[in-house]
Amino acid sequence: GDSAAEPKALSGFNTDWIRQINFMVELVRGQLSPLQRTILGAKLVIDVHARDTVSTMVKANISRVNDFEWQRQLRYYWDEEVDDYCSYVDEPHEDCVIRQ
Repeated sequence: GDSAAEPKALSGFNTDWIRQINFMVELVRGQLSPLQRTILGAKLVIDVHARDTVSTMVKANISRVNDFEWQRQLRYYWDEEVDDYCSYVDEPHEDCVIRQ
Protein backbone atom coordinates (compact mmCIF):
# COMPACT_ATOMS: atom_id res chain seq x y z
CA GLY A 1 0.00 0.00 0.00
CA ASP A 2 0.91 3.60 0.55
CA SER A 3 2.30 3.16 4.04
CA ALA A 4 5.23 5.33 5.01
CA ALA A 5 8.64 3.75 4.79
CA GLU A 6 11.26 4.19 7.45
CA PRO A 7 11.36 8.03 7.56
CA LYS A 8 15.16 8.31 7.51
CA ALA A 9 15.87 5.36 5.18
CA LEU A 10 16.37 7.48 2.05
CA SER A 11 18.58 9.91 3.93
CA GLY A 12 20.69 7.03 5.26
CA PHE A 13 20.94 5.56 1.78
CA ASN A 14 22.08 8.93 0.45
CA THR A 15 24.78 9.18 3.11
CA ASP A 16 26.08 5.72 2.17
CA TRP A 17 25.88 6.60 -1.53
CA ILE A 18 27.98 9.75 -1.01
CA ARG A 19 30.53 7.68 0.92
CA GLN A 20 30.79 5.26 -2.01
CA ILE A 21 31.17 8.12 -4.50
CA ASN A 22 33.97 9.61 -2.41
CA PHE A 23 35.69 6.22 -2.38
CA MET A 24 35.47 6.01 -6.19
CA VAL A 25 36.88 9.54 -6.49
CA GLU A 26 39.89 8.42 -4.47
CA LEU A 27 40.28 5.41 -6.77
CA VAL A 28 40.22 7.63 -9.87
CA ARG A 29 42.94 9.80 -8.35
CA GLY A 30 45.14 6.74 -7.83
CA GLN A 31 47.08 4.46 -10.14
CA LEU A 32 44.71 3.10 -12.79
CA SER A 33 45.02 1.94 -16.34
CA PRO A 34 43.39 4.23 -18.93
CA LEU A 35 40.53 1.73 -19.34
CA GLN A 36 39.93 1.51 -15.58
CA ARG A 37 39.94 5.32 -15.30
CA THR A 38 37.45 5.63 -18.17
CA ILE A 39 35.11 3.02 -16.68
CA LEU A 40 35.21 4.55 -13.19
CA GLY A 41 34.78 8.04 -14.63
CA ALA A 42 31.65 6.98 -16.51
CA LYS A 43 30.26 5.26 -13.41
CA LEU A 44 30.96 8.37 -11.35
CA VAL A 45 28.95 10.53 -13.75
CA ILE A 46 25.98 8.18 -13.42
CA ASP A 47 26.34 7.91 -9.64
CA VAL A 48 26.64 11.68 -9.13
CA HIS A 49 23.43 12.17 -11.10
CA ALA A 50 21.75 9.52 -8.94
CA ARG A 51 23.11 11.22 -5.80
CA ASP A 52 21.60 14.52 -6.91
CA THR A 53 18.26 12.83 -7.58
CA VAL A 54 18.23 11.12 -4.17
CA SER A 55 19.33 14.34 -2.44
CA THR A 56 16.39 16.15 -4.04
CA MET A 57 14.01 13.48 -2.76
CA VAL A 58 15.53 13.69 0.74
CA LYS A 59 15.06 17.47 0.77
CA ALA A 60 11.43 17.00 -0.35
CA ASN A 61 10.86 14.51 2.53
CA ILE A 62 9.85 11.69 0.19
CA SER A 63 8.99 8.59 2.22
CA ARG A 64 6.31 6.79 0.22
CA VAL A 65 6.66 4.85 -3.02
CA ASN A 66 3.45 6.49 -4.23
CA ASP A 67 4.87 10.02 -3.89
CA PHE A 68 5.09 11.70 -7.27
CA GLU A 69 8.75 12.65 -6.80
CA TRP A 70 9.57 8.96 -6.33
CA GLN A 71 7.44 7.67 -9.18
CA ARG A 72 8.71 10.19 -11.68
CA GLN A 73 12.14 8.53 -11.41
CA LEU A 74 10.75 5.24 -12.75
CA ARG A 75 11.31 4.32 -16.38
CA TYR A 76 8.96 2.16 -18.41
CA TYR A 77 10.19 -0.26 -21.08
CA TRP A 78 8.57 -2.78 -23.38
CA ASP A 79 10.52 -5.99 -22.96
CA GLU A 80 9.92 -8.79 -25.43
CA GLU A 81 12.46 -10.98 -23.66
CA VAL A 82 10.75 -11.17 -20.25
CA ASP A 83 10.51 -14.73 -18.95
CA ASP A 84 6.78 -14.62 -18.48
CA TYR A 85 4.00 -16.86 -19.65
CA CYS A 86 0.41 -15.80 -19.85
CA SER A 87 -1.82 -18.57 -18.48
CA TYR A 88 -4.81 -17.66 -20.62
CA VAL A 89 -2.87 -17.48 -23.90
CA ASP A 90 -0.84 -20.38 -25.29
CA GLU A 91 2.24 -18.27 -25.96
CA PRO A 92 4.60 -15.87 -24.22
CA HIS A 93 3.63 -12.19 -24.37
CA GLU A 94 5.32 -8.81 -24.21
CA ASP A 95 5.39 -6.99 -20.89
CA CYS A 96 5.75 -3.43 -19.74
CA VAL A 97 8.65 -3.49 -17.27
CA ILE A 98 9.15 -0.71 -14.74
CA ARG A 99 12.73 0.02 -13.67
CA GLN A 100 14.38 2.66 -11.62
